[in-house]
Amino acid sequence: MATFGPIASITASVRISQGNSAELVRRYEADQRAIEAKVEAEKQKASQEARRVYCGVFSTQIDALSDPSTETGERARQGWIDLYKLAECQPPRK
Repeated sequence: MATFGPIASITASVRISQGNSAELVRRYEADQRAIEAKVEAEKQKASQEARRVYCGVFSTQIDALSDPSTETGERARQGWIDLYKLAECQPPRK
């Protein structure tokens, strides 16, 4: 019977260690999900800011060419309006 004491102790230690490992894995996975959610939110935010700047460039070009006095100027303005529409910028321009 004396040999069961150390075996029981070793078995208990292994089970505790397995439980601790499983808890660490759960925490790690939860942390990973939280980090991935933060990264996705930052990507969305950066994408929205890039779109705002992108559309701003188109708006500035369209406004700069708001009174085209030549056929070339009108074609250039129409080209910027087409890009503006393709980018689905708001408000719609004509």
